[in-house]
Amino acid sequence: MRVPFSLSWQSLRLHYRVETPGWVGRYKGSAWRGMWGHALRNLQLSWYYELFENKLSPQHPLGRRMRQGPVPYVIHVPDQDERVHQGQELEIQLTLIGRAQARAGDLEPIFQRMGTDWGPSRVRTRWLGVETDPVVHWHSEAPLPLSFPLRVDFETPWVTRGGARPTVDELVATAAERLGWLSYFFADGSMPGAAQPWRELAGEIPVLAGDFAPQPETRFSARQHRKMVLPGWLGNWTFASLPPEIVPLILALPVLGIGKGAAWGMGQLRLSVGSP
Repeated sequence: MRVPFSLSWQSLRLHYRVETPGWVGRYKGSAWRGMWGHALRNLQLSWYYELFENKLSPQHPLGRRMRQGPVPYVIHVPDQDERVHQGQELEIQLTLIGRAQARAGDLEPIFQRMGTDWGPSRVRTRWLGVETDPVVHWHSEAPLPLSFPLRVDFETPWVTRGGARPTVDELVATAAERLGWLSYFFADGSMPGAAQPWRELAGEIPVLAGDFAPQPETRFSARQHRKMVLPGWLGNWTFASLPPEIVPLILALPVLGIGKGAAWGMGQLRLSVGSP
C-alpha cells in the first residue's frame, strides 16, 4: 500500500559578491551548509535546533530506529567552478520545507553572517540581498502534466545506499522515502509506508537509455576534523513514460534532491524533454 503525503516548500535565492577570490571546490553546498549552521548557532540557538538539526531523543517514537531525521532545508549552489573570482556574483538557493517556511522573513541577519572566510583559500563575500520565490504546494497523488520522452540528468553526484550503482527502482523508492519522511516530520503527515510497492511500480517504467559512472565526492567535515569520501554517481536516464503515481515524485526531485547529502546539494537533478 502506498501512503499518500503532502508537502510545501519555499526557495530563497541569496545573492553575494566575491571580495576575496580563491579555490572553493566544485560542489559548494557542503561549505554553505556549514556556514548556515554556524550562523544559526551563534545568532539564534533556538533556530539552530529548529532549522538545522533534527536529532531524535530516545523517547521519540522513532528514537530506536534512527538517531537523526531529515532536515527542513536544501542548499543548492548552481555554480560548479572550482574557483571564484573577485567581483563575481554568487546565487545560493536555500529551500525551506514545511514549517520551516515560517522563519523565511526573519533570516536576513543569518544570511549577512554567511559567506565570510570559507574554503581553504579563505574566500570572503559580501551580502547583496535575497529574492523569495512563491510557496510550492505538493501532493503525492496530484495529477501533474509531463511530456515524454523524459531525460533525467544528475548535476551533482547521487550518493546511493552503500555506494551501489543507481537503479530506477532505487530512484523511485528513495524519492518516496525522502518525501514521505519530510512530510511526516515537517508537515504532520503520516509515517511513510513500505518501499516495495514503489519498487514494483518502478518496474513498469520503460527505459530508453541510461548511463552512470562513479563520481566520488571528497568533503572536509569540520565536526569530525577529517576528509570524507562520499561514493557518488553521475549519469542520466531517459524514460519513454512514467506511471502517473511516480510523476509527482520525479517533479519534486530537482528542488529537494535525493540520497545522502541532499540537504547540501548532492543528488540534484535536471529534467528535460527529448530523445536520449
